[in-house]
Amino acid sequence: MGQDIHLLDSLELASPCSAKWSEMEGNNQKRYCKQCCLNVYNFAEMTRREAERIVESNEGRLCGILYRRADGTVLTRDCPVGVAALRKRLAISLSWIGTATLACIGVLSILSGFPDGSIPLRSREPFKRLCNWLAPPSPPMAVPVGGLAYPGRMSISPPKTKPGSIAKPMPAQPIRRTAP
Repeated sequence: MGQDIHLLDSLELASPCSAKWSEMEGNNQKRYCKQCCLNVYNFAEMTRREAERIVESNEGRLCGILYRRADGTVLTRDCPVGVAALRKRLAISLSWIGTATLACIGVLSILSGFPDGSIPLRSREPFKRLCNWLAPPSPPMAVPVGGLAYPGRMSISPPKTKPGSIAKPMPAQPIRRTAP
């Protein structure tokens, strides 16, 4: 394995081609150069293993684009430093996107709210679900069904009369007794 790394890292361009990569036909890994009539390989778009296979199979004239770090190693797509930098950039980008999204949601929820502020934030979704989970509301009071029993003695008030009217006596009703 040490020999493979040495093979790729010992590559040097003997005579750089003047053709521009953007003017060649092909994909990101391999394009055809009309000046030298050869395929030109972009090793930065390949894994280290793919690049080593190409170097081993083309033991003569080989055209390629090399990106070399200060320590002399050739950069490939699976370079650990490059992958770590890409992950870091991706994490930073996602955190900025998340922050911007949350800020927009907050501003929009405030702006779309009721102008008089009559509905508290606790009653809006998703805050309602979160608040009910953290501090469940008290259960509703039980409502008695049927007749009510009041403690102690009770008297029924006579019907109210209008001011200035004369109260009429109520006819007496016989009292019915039930057998015990």
